[in-house]
Amino acid sequence: MSWVDQLIFVADDDPSVLKAVQRLLRSAGYTQVEVFGSPKALLERIDIKRPRLLILDLVMPEMGGTELLRLAREIGGPISAVVMSAHELEMAEARKAGMGMTAFLQKPFSGDDLLKAIDAAASF
Repeated sequence: MSWVDQLIFVADDDPSVLKAVQRLLRSAGYTQVEVFGSPKALLERIDIKRPRLLILDLVMPEMGGTELLRLAREIGGPISAVVMSAHELEMAEARKAGMGMTAFLQKPFSGDDLLKAIDAAASF
């Protein structure tokens, strides 16, 4: 499976991360990428559209990434997830919790690392 024609949602409270990820994905040929600066904005949109992949930050002010993923799956059904964080402790806790996260990226990460994580999520 390829994510190129699939809907991808990206959530991070850092506008520079959102812009960089969106630019990278579009330059790599991903045609349906929507970015959100807050978990609540993503959840409002997921009720209308059904993404197959979430790329999300684990630590955001309104809601953590694991809670966001759980709620997104309740609303939108099966969704793969690539999780990113600058916080090692939260990454370790998310791995222990499972939640079907297919890849973990420690910030800062390279564009190649993100593209590899997306490829890994396609086989999940």
